[in-house]
Amino acid sequence: MPHTINRLSDVEYELEVEASADELAPELDSAIRKQRARTSMKGFRPGKVPAQLVRKMYGKALAYGVAEDTVQKTYRAEILEQDAYDVLGQPTITELDYEYGGDLKAKVRFGVRPDFELQDVTGVEVSRLEHTVDDKEVDEELERMRERDADLSPIDGPTTADSFLLTDIYEVDEESGELTGEHRHDVAFWLGGDELLPDTREALIGVNEGDAVRVKLVRHEDDEAQLFEVRIKENKSRELPDLDDDFAKSASKGSIETLEELRTQLKERMEQSVAHSSRELFEGGLIRAVLDKNEFEVPQSVVDMYLEGRLEEFKKQAGDKLPEDFDEAAFLDAGRSDAERQARWMFIRDRVVSDEGYTVTEEDRVAYFEETATGDGLTPDFMMQYYRSMPKMMQQLDDMLVTRKVLDFFAAQATIVGKDREAMRLEAAAERGE
Repeated sequence: MPHTINRLSDVEYELEVEASADELAPELDSAIRKQRARTSMKGFRPGKVPAQLVRKMYGKALAYGVAEDTVQKTYRAEILEQDAYDVLGQPTITELDYEYGGDLKAKVRFGVRPDFELQDVTGVEVSRLEHTVDDKEVDEELERMRERDADLSPIDGPTTADSFLLTDIYEVDEESGELTGEHRHDVAFWLGGDELLPDTREALIGVNEGDAVRVKLVRHEDDEAQLFEVRIKENKSRELPDLDDDFAKSASKGSIETLEELRTQLKERMEQSVAHSSRELFEGGLIRAVLDKNEFEVPQSVVDMYLEGRLEEFKKQAGDKLPEDFDEAAFLDAGRSDAERQARWMFIRDRVVSDEGYTVTEEDRVAYFEETATGDGLTPDFMMQYYRSMPKMMQQLDDMLVTRKVLDFFAAQATIVGKDREAMRLEAAAERGE
């Protein structure tokens, strides 16, 4: 079949396919015969409808099918079955010019694996969180545990600075003073906390059940304060449990006997959490550094693959039904830059894995399970058996472990700079342009 292959860029190619009407005639006649055998029409025996009627009814659709099949066969023979192109993702038919009985002209765009020179990150500074969990933090966590385990008792009288309130809140239009209709029921506030604005907290002290108070509330951290009418439904006091061995037993569901044991376990878990956060932040910064040093074009077909995955994940979160006003094009466009970076990281990762010969061993898996086993029945052996029973999960684990090896490869090149939490927060804000 006559064809031409055009190089559009380092990673994008285009296959042009041409076929004359005479070349397509046998395929089209075959399609008509097959359709005729399946066609029933009043006045004719099954399979005996005249070919000209079948052609009139189905010719356009059959012609399109023949054209598409011809293009796919040519693409398979001239591209996929050849060694010249390492094709990635799905091809896209960008042009299909064909009418029944005419000549065919088509174009297929496809992407290939990029060929790039891997750049290292020697000397590049990458921040890593360094934080030591102290006794004060453990005490604060114990206090939060007490607050979560507090008993609530009704108060016969006005609210106090330590009241726990159950309310209904109604949004107020600040210009007219009228309710907008937007409201939420059973919203809880603790007046002893620091979540409320100071003026709001003061306005809610000294009121009674059934009262309505108009105050400013902040819905989300970055939002401006809005006016709401807060209707007091319940006013309760909180009675915190004593911080003793009995509390430790209750909080641990009997697995711990003493308060000192609970403190030790809490500190260990908090240290594990810090280590996890430190690794995640460091790896994110390291990947950004690697991407900044390795700029190259990636095929659009791979970017589209990541975007489609992002869209599918959004659909799942939305209960497999997108909102009626959902702008899919805008959603995909907003994620295109991140998808391109994901694709570029995938190629870099694959290159390092290939060059260094990285694989995942049984020892790697055992070490991971020993690192992450939390006790309470989740032993390394149990986790290993569970993962073995779930091949997909084991594959995901292996992908993660080999990625760790790639990250360690780059970490050995970079200059690691330890920073405290505040410095890391300021660095993240600067990267966001804040």
